[in-house]
Amino acid sequence: MNAPVTGFIDHWSPYRVDVFPMSNGRVMLGDLLTNYTLLEYGIGHPQIVDAFHDGGSEYDRDLITNAVRFLGGTLLYGYFKSYGRPLGGGELVEIDQRFWELDDFLPRFATCALDMRSPFDHTSLPTHRIFVDADAVQMVYDVCCSNLPLKPKIKRDTPKVTQTQMLPQSEPTLAGETVLLNLREVMEMVSFSRAKIYKMIAAGEFPEQTKISQSSARWYRDQIIEWIESHR
Repeated sequence: MNAPVTGFIDHWSPYRVDVFPMSNGRVMLGDLLTNYTLLEYGIGHPQIVDAFHDGGSEYDRDLITNAVRFLGGTLLYGYFKSYGRPLGGGELVEIDQRFWELDDFLPRFATCALDMRSPFDHTSLPTHRIFVDADAVQMVYDVCCSNLPLKPKIKRDTPKVTQTQMLPQSEPTLAGETVLLNLREVMEMVSFSRAKIYKMIAAGEFPEQTKISQSSARWYRDQIIEWIESHR
């Protein structure tokens, strides 16, 4: 049997991509983390990279570390499965749930990889990149966008709300009441991807989100509606 391919992976270098790779319908571990930090904190993968380098934002670093602890816990307790794909290419193999019995999840999320022969040694050269079930991304949307606690079962029968349905069927509000939207609600209203929304914000072409706490950001619904009306 051939020895597995190993290789050094610089911490956070897997996040220096425009699009994360997929494997047989599974998403890369870094894609899962970025989905969470974007939805919950408005932090994309370029900001993840910057946060852990010299001069990076300590505030962003703390938020990302909290996200890693949460997602690592979901893997540890078996909310969804993880898989390894050999660095040199090959078939996915399921990662033993016990391999997530770690004191610190951060190094594993930083490389999105592990050594399947020695999974608890962060200094060992990795042999496999880590992917997770698409269920994991759905779980992130459920948790971040519904403000509900994590549940083992993920509901799949909720129909997607289209932009046409969203505006007339929104719940009535009192006059002068401020309505805040999370990222997923904004994405559904304007039919844009999260990447396009943040690119337009950076270019000054879309309403900016507002921090409502140390760990959450939201958009004003009236600003989004006004933007939609002005771009018809």
